[in-house]
Amino acid sequence: MLTAVFAMYGIMIVPFLSTVAAGLSIGLAALVLFDKLGGDDAGGYRNNGIAQDHDNGRDQLAQFRTGGDIAVTQELLEAEVTYWEEAMPRAEVLPISALEKVNTEYLLKRLLELIPVSPPYFEKDALTDKSERFFVSEIIREQILLNYNKEIPYSVEVEVEEFLEEDTIIRIRTTIYVARDSQKGIIIGHKGSKLKAVGVGARKQMEAFFNKKIHLETFVKVKKNWRDSDLQLKRFGYKQ
Repeated sequence: MLTAVFAMYGIMIVPFLSTVAAGLSIGLAALVLFDKLGGDDAGGYRNNGIAQDHDNGRDQLAQFRTGGDIAVTQELLEAEVTYWEEAMPRAEVLPISALEKVNTEYLLKRLLELIPVSPPYFEKDALTDKSERFFVSEIIREQILLNYNKEIPYSVEVEVEEFLEEDTIIRIRTTIYVARDSQKGIIIGHKGSKLKAVGVGARKQMEAFFNKKIHLETFVKVKKNWRDSDLQLKRFGYKQ
């Protein structure tokens, strides 16, 4: 439950020690969980450089799990808290136990206090940040997956060349790019039957999606070995 809340508020929970130190330099607050308490196992946490990187101007919560396979005494608990308070003086050290619900509610309360409410990135009624062209290409891609076998669905790229929306109809022109000449024939099929099936299925889905009549034109072109071309991969958005 806590993990879901942390993710919603953008808290960075870093499970890998090699990335914790770097992670402490960004964000509004840092939450670090040490899963072992006392004994030799704690040495790995104490010697990884996290404590030396605490003075970075960020609010920090250092928490460690109690219980498990280690017998927790009051003396051991106090010693561990003292160690981390001295190693990370700007951090608030919290022993926690999800099983016993020790400090879990307080931890959530402190996180909410440390992190300001962010303004919304999108309008309340916004369903997606993707364009209409994106959904057109994805619908056609789905139909290709449904109508062809083997390597064909993974050798094509769909490009929306025209998207004209009128009052009662949307006129769309798309191109399906394939990597080899032989694939073009497979996509088109006997007397265009396979390509027609893709177009009919895609048009029905688009009409339901956009709630308008759709006029869809679909062409097939060969862009030889486009998957091996950095230029084409950049053009289709696979590389920056």
